[in-house]
Amino acid sequence: MYLWKRTFGRPSHPQPCVFCDRTQIQTSGILFEDDRVMAFRDRKPRAASHLLVIPKEHIVNTHALGHGHIDLVEHMVAVGRAVLAKEASVLMLPELPGVFGFHQYPFTSVDHLHLHCLAPPFEPCYNRLRYRETWFANYVSVETLLASLKDGRHH
Repeated sequence: MYLWKRTFGRPSHPQPCVFCDRTQIQTSGILFEDDRVMAFRDRKPRAASHLLVIPKEHIVNTHALGHGHIDLVEHMVAVGRAVLAKEASVLMLPELPGVFGFHQYPFTSVDHLHLHCLAPPFEPCYNRLRYRETWFANYVSVETLLASLKDGRHH
């Protein structure tokens, strides 16, 4: 039902973007900000540490990205890795590789590009399935997305 509503039940007029409204983000606590991106905690964490990195420019989702966005995506990843490492250290989490990627439309919850940065363990453990590439194409890792942008396969 959710997928049906996300795909076909869109309102005729655009809804205000919660990520473009800075007051909505401040309740989660902005952990990093520069002229291009912001990083903050996800309001529904799925892992011991779950952060989002968003561009300040409103980009709807990964389908709106092109070759000209490679630098932005790489910057989002660099910020995500740095902020997640700091959070993991503060929380004294084990040094496990982080998980970095994007949900694909129509499986996005907010129509503003956002990079998920997660430090395992996942809570509860089955949430790891939400952040894994599958044949269903609901999620794409940063490595796969960047490779497709660089070689022109994206879209």
